[in-house]
Amino acid sequence: MCERMVGLLFAVLFLFSAPAAADVLKVSDCWSRASIPGADTGVTYCSLKNEGKSPLVIEKVTSEVAGMIMIHETVHHNDMVMMSHLDELTIEPGEEVQLKPGGLHMMLTGMTRTLIEKDVFQIDFLFADGSTTTADVRVGSIGQITLP
Repeated sequence: MCERMVGLLFAVLFLFSAPAAADVLKVSDCWSRASIPGADTGVTYCSLKNEGKSPLVIEKVTSEVAGMIMIHETVHHNDMVMMSHLDELTIEPGEEVQLKPGGLHMMLTGMTRTLIEKDVFQIDFLFADGSTTTADVRVGSIGQITLP
């Protein structure tokens, strides 16, 4: 009897538990530019849509192609353009966030290899709830300004 109750309890918890952040984030159109010769930095862009009912918090982004990936926001201040690091990125329910040139973007530092046009690599998003999701990133030309 006790085993049946425990089994029933787990079934009920499973049915009513909220989906992991990784299950409700739709990542699309991920791309980077090919590496500039001698550079140890790069940049990645994509579209992130929260298809869930709760805010999603991205705490970290990683990849085997970079020692560190930081989410940056491009800020215009006193006729100067600067990048401001975000410790985390929150995406509200139903919201779609565009990471694109001149706006939010992912800065890749400590590159472990050169990004070559038409190459594909992966990035991993780590969420506040501990879940992760992986996305493929297509590499365009050095001068690419839109999705390759």
